[in-house]
Amino acid sequence: MNSVSTHQESPLIEKSRAKLILIFGILSVVIFGPLLGIPALIIGSSELKKIDNGIVSPSDKGLIKAGIILGIIGTILGILAVVLQLWF
Repeated sequence: MNSVSTHQESPLIEKSRAKLILIFGILSVVIFGPLLGIPALIIGSSELKKIDNGIVSPSDKGLIKAGIILGIIGTILGILAVVLQLWF
């Protein structure tokens, strides 16, 4: 007797690092500038690629995008602060 399994195994889904990315983005705006803004951008874009490939659940996509945007803003503000310090 052959039994056919109709149960499909779901692919392994990694946990999202959305909270880490968002924290990095917030801290880059508030205190650290490019030191955490650039990692927020790099890790965030990596997580978005994982979402597109089905490795990470898409439920945290908004948090990831917010962290990336805050990381960009923090990096720009940090660079502007350094430039203005050097200028004046």
